[in-house]
Amino acid sequence: MAKYFTTRGINALKSVEDIATFWVSAKGKKFGELIEGNSVLEVGCGIGGITKCLAEQGYDITSFDPYKECVNLAKNRFKEKKNVKFFVGDINKLPRGVLSNKYDSIILCDVLEHIEDDVLTLKNCHRL
Repeated sequence: MAKYFTTRGINALKSVEDIATFWVSAKGKKFGELIEGNSVLEVGCGIGGITKCLAEQGYDITSFDPYKECVNLAKNRFKEKKNVKFFVGDINKLPRGVLSNKYDSIILCDVLEHIEDDVLTLKNCHRL
């Protein structure tokens, strides 16, 4: 996997999110309407735009992304939130048992188009 998220790339991502706050917020609210239950797994969280919207709606969220830089930024943004957990990981390379919780809902927002084997990704999500 290519390294997309250099410091410059992350700063650009933060800028885009600041500009697109309305859009990210609208998507987060829509996800909130569709989610069943309270326990949510977010695959490919990036810097946590959707995570933020769902956390504000009270969901218990486990979010992960394959890019350490993004996860570190997201962790810093949410260090005060008790209902959000982050880790670095790739849905197609997670050892069995890493995600031992059962989740009421699993979301992938703007993720599948970045994954080489999207069928495997969906199968792995279904396994959870």
